Amino acid sequence: MPELVHEAHDVVRGYVVSVQAVYDPQRKHVYTHTTVEVVEDMRTGLMKPRTIVIRQLGGKVDGIETTLTGNAPLGLGEEVVVFARTDGAFHYLIGMAQGKYSVLRSKGNVPQLQRSLHGIHGVKRSGIAIPQAPNSLSLGELRTQVMATLKKEVRQ
Repeated sequence: MPELVHEAHDVVRGYVVSVQAVYDPQRKHVYTHTTVEVVEDMRTGLMKPRTIVIRQLGGKVDGIETTLTGNAPLGLGEEVVVFARTDGAFHYLIGMAQGKYSVLRSKGNVPQLQRSLHGIHGVKRSGIAIPQAPNSLSLGELRTQVMATLKKEVRQ
């Protein structure tokens, strides 16, 4: 989790409001542009609405398809938490699918986050034990972990 927070320009919760595949003729690849309407900035705690566009390699347009194992599926209408870097125009998920949690809500329960890393295989670093961010936790637990990581960074 500290690595995700440290690498991200934005850690935000929001709703997927559009998904569009586009062909980039310069790079000769299809990209998917996903617009997320942000409702919470977890780095600042602010609830200031804004939109970001997440760009991922892969998609299908006009019979041209690019696929990439490890992408995070972002479904229209889905509530998500994303860890992303930006180049000023687009946002890019940190660690591909590692940088996206789905927000699951059920009546009477606290919102839960779920991350799917299906098909992703990590590389083991010899002699170094690096704990992985959890694939499942509550929204409140994530807020706490993000803020604790940011406070720790400020002290150093």
